[in-house]
Amino acid sequence: MSIRRIQIDLNRRNRAGQTPAPYFGPTPRVGERVVAFEPEDGVALDAAVAEVDIERCRVVLDIDWDSLRDDVAPQAELFVLGMTGSCSQFVVTTPSTPMSRGSGERVALRLSDLLPSSVAIR
Repeated sequence: MSIRRIQIDLNRRNRAGQTPAPYFGPTPRVGERVVAFEPEDGVALDAAVAEVDIERCRVVLDIDWDSLRDDVAPQAELFVLGMTGSCSQFVVTTPSTPMSRGSGERVALRLSDLLPSSVAIR
């Protein structure tokens, strides 16, 4: 099982020095280890989920700032844009080079584009 990746803004912190961020997909668990990443600067950091706000689909992360490194994203990675009980849209990032300095192409797809026509979407 791969570790969850959560996109962050390096400049956002709460009063306790933690980093708030939205999440997509299944609800993270408090204490879950994640990779926080910031595509604009092409960096990744190790983090742990400190709080979860299910109503707003947001988490608060404890970031290990000493783990800062270049982010090398997999060749094809799906980021869920919206959730209303089930995924309705994805953004696929397909970098031609490692994800550094915002390289790569982002393409929006509907869930129906990814599934065979025999699968019903509700």
